[in-house]
Amino acid sequence: MDKLLIRGGRALNGEVPVSGAKNAALPELCAALLTSDPVVLHNVPRLKDIATMFELIRNMGVSVERIQNPDPSKPDVMGAVRIVADPLTSPEAPYELVKTMRASVMVLGPLLARFGEATVSLPGGCAIGSRPVDQHIKGLTAMGADIVVEHGYMIARLPAGRTRLKGASITTDMITVTGTWEGGRTGTFTERKGYGGKAVGDKGEDTEVAKYEGYDPLLFSIAHFFRTGVMPVTPEEIASQAIEAAAAGAAVLHLHARVPEDGRPTGDPDVYARFLPVIKQATDAVVNITTGGAITMTVAERLAAAVRFKPELCSLNMGSINFAFFPAANRITHWKHDWEEAYVRNSDDYIFRNTFRDIAYILEMLSDAGTRFEHECYDVGHLYNLAHFLDRGLVKPGFFVQMVFGILGGIGADLDNLMYMKQTCDRLFGKDAYQWSVLAAGRHQMSFSTQAALLGGHVRVGLEDSLFIERGVLAVSNAQQVEKVKRILAEMGHEAATPQEARAILGLKGGDRVDF
Repeated sequence: MDKLLIRGGRALNGEVPVSGAKNAALPELCAALLTSDPVVLHNVPRLKDIATMFELIRNMGVSVERIQNPDPSKPDVMGAVRIVADPLTSPEAPYELVKTMRASVMVLGPLLARFGEATVSLPGGCAIGSRPVDQHIKGLTAMGADIVVEHGYMIARLPAGRTRLKGASITTDMITVTGTWEGGRTGTFTERKGYGGKAVGDKGEDTEVAKYEGYDPLLFSIAHFFRTGVMPVTPEEIASQAIEAAAAGAAVLHLHARVPEDGRPTGDPDVYARFLPVIKQATDAVVNITTGGAITMTVAERLAAAVRFKPELCSLNMGSINFAFFPAANRITHWKHDWEEAYVRNSDDYIFRNTFRDIAYILEMLSDAGTRFEHECYDVGHLYNLAHFLDRGLVKPGFFVQMVFGILGGIGADLDNLMYMKQTCDRLFGKDAYQWSVLAAGRHQMSFSTQAALLGGHVRVGLEDSLFIERGVLAVSNAQQVEKVKRILAEMGHEAATPQEARAILGLKGGDRVDF
């Protein structure tokens, strides 16, 4: 094979322009068919497949031209592309054009959405084999389309009386880029399957993923939750995901409750009563009821469920903080429920109240029940607060510290901060006086969990902290995150504790001494 001989000895400097990705540009060119307004795409690469897509959509009456970048502040070496799909004269993609490029099949959805009908040729084969497009048919059928294949063409229409496609949860049957099978690759990849069993709505979710890409993943998680309701909401959904997480290997289940009708956080014991017994009957996992609840609740409301049910473990925030997520509001265009927008926007004025009197009250209220606590510490000052209660005798040695990183208003998600928090714990309490765990918001979740395990700590994962399973890929359930962190721990030579082992480690009273 040819070789490149590189002679060094000189420092490299300068800039190298990088062209856009073909597999990103092709779907965007197809998406431009959805609107009659002009669309300008930047950094579209000069490749044969791109030229083929130009020819295909021009055949439908679309104006496509490369133009000089109209924004001089944003250099675009490869040039910009201006698309005007007005008028769009023909909802048909003929075989002569589609056969040369399998990605051409991606015009099917936009044409159907725009016209209510579309006729698109099957793409044919290529050097690595045939390209079935059943995933497109499956997906669009789930969104309400009627599709038949006749004489090598997919003929798609909306049913009588419908004017648009409907939202749906769609799972592909294989690893896929454009919805066609990639020869030589095997395995199963679940694409954004309805998080918590809920459909994502008529507007779909993929555009939202793209919209927030590059932003803080924590803010994206908040935004995506309030837009689509991706986390489990109803008692049935909460029970189902908790049981699945336990089956995946979670020893402790940290639980919140929500108003079933609209997803608002609630501390109502009657709502907890609808899922706590179900979880207990189905699994031996330790149930951990929050006393945090929501910023808008009173201390009595936050504590009500724990007082009634006397669980083995409760979470307890060890100090007041500015708990904010308001930047997400500017990135959300659609709110699912009336309460959500005000809740998010007003978080710039929220103080998550946990005074010394509040903390003492919670500790004292549950002392006779034998409930122990997951002491959530959002900043280093909270560790000193915990030391104060240890000195007062309201907290006993063998306590459990949950370090929290990456919340706006708390300590940042920097590994140096993790080391500092751990060192502060050792200095204040002594290495043998406590157990500890780590959770981190957004993209930091898995890296912090890994680092905590390396340092001898425990780990917490779940959709409450991050909706992602990896960079740019949304998780489908809490169980999926549990499975991933278990794999990471196994590679490090660690084994996840069983519920009974967790009870011994944390000094818990046992699942037979709870009131549910």
